[in-house]
Amino acid sequence: RGRLAVLWPLLHTYFKRVLGEAASIRASGLLVERAVVNLLRVNALLLPAPEVLGSFAQSVNLLLAFPARTAAAFATRIAAGLRVVLKTNAALLNGRRRGGGARPSGAAKRGEAALWRTAFQLLERHSHHAGPPVRFVWETVCHLVNGGHITRANFVPCVDTVMLFLRQDSRAAADTSSLDAFDNVTGDDARARVTRLNAGGRAVIAKEVVKAGLGRRLADPLRGSPAERGWIGGHGLLARGLGVARPLGWLAHGGSHGGSILFLADVTHRGCLAAAAPAAIDPDVLLRLLLGLHRRGVDHGDLQASHVYGHASGTPVLIDLEGVRFRRRLGDDARLRALAELNASLSEDVLPAAERCELFRRYATSLPFAMPREWALRDIVRRSLARRHAWSGRDCPISPGSR
Repeated sequence: RGRLAVLWPLLHTYFKRVLGEAASIRASGLLVERAVVNLLRVNALLLPAPEVLGSFAQSVNLLLAFPARTAAAFATRIAAGLRVVLKTNAALLNGRRRGGGARPSGAAKRGEAALWRTAFQLLERHSHHAGPPVRFVWETVCHLVNGGHITRANFVPCVDTVMLFLRQDSRAAADTSSLDAFDNVTGDDARARVTRLNAGGRAVIAKEVVKAGLGRRLADPLRGSPAERGWIGGHGLLARGLGVARPLGWLAHGGSHGGSILFLADVTHRGCLAAAAPAAIDPDVLLRLLLGLHRRGVDHGDLQASHVYGHASGTPVLIDLEGVRFRRRLGDDARLRALAELNASLSEDVLPAAERCELFRRYATSLPFAMPREWALRDIVRRSLARRHAWSGRDCPISPGSR
């Protein structure tokens, strides 16, 4: 360490020469592998030294310059070494070890942002390699987030890296049989994607809103992003004693993706209504769900079977939360809309017509409508058929005619 100022320039020049020839036949694989390992090892141990910190970006750029074949050959070594570097020196890269308590200058902030961008570029590159590299990248991101190392300098590249794990191409590149970084997609539609992640042995659900209309994007600054609204709505449901996947946190990204991510506690083991076996849904579960929401004045906004877990027994749990609204008293129109949404999303095989009618009778008895019960039932049938979802109405004994 005392002679680092003399030795490091010579050693770094040698590393540059070896790694610059990594794609040529003049450099042996063993020599390149040793150069990669020792370059990252020196940065992990001696990064606080000004000489090493000043050349950190150059060191990472040497690894970024590898051709695709060479990068794949050393992906495990690079991802593991970079994980150690960032876990050991994250606070240093954020400038938290400056002496004197002086505020960082504008140039220092730009330098920090550049260092983090370069580091996350290397992480993103190796997140597409199957096996250990993906696990090392995910562990690095989890450490940075859980350790409180996310700042303005690295927030955007960190979100971009997290979103790679929610993309279909990244999942396809991963060997999920030997990797716990992410498991399976639990739902997907034109605007949202729901993925089950495993961070450090703890499974979570990540719901990403990937596409929204122009009107919604313009309104988001006023009413909050979908993930923010879901976080608020989820905790509002919890406060009312209702079954909901506990919101753990949310991220909003206003860049080119224009989306947001809501992280929820994992409830996929309970079983989804949309994936239930024929005649496997307990009508009592649906009745508890509907009465629990509507007696407390909760307008869910999109009460579909794919958004409800726990069909076999116990308390039904909701995962779609951004459309939740809380009213002092829920009117007949909102209740009829919710019943039609849920009814339309359940096919005839999952819930027979006789059980649907009995479920409505018990609901209307417990929570009467202002209109006659027959009118309300016909209105639900009419709205359900208009949605053209899983329910076709072929066995329905009720005509959706006018009142």
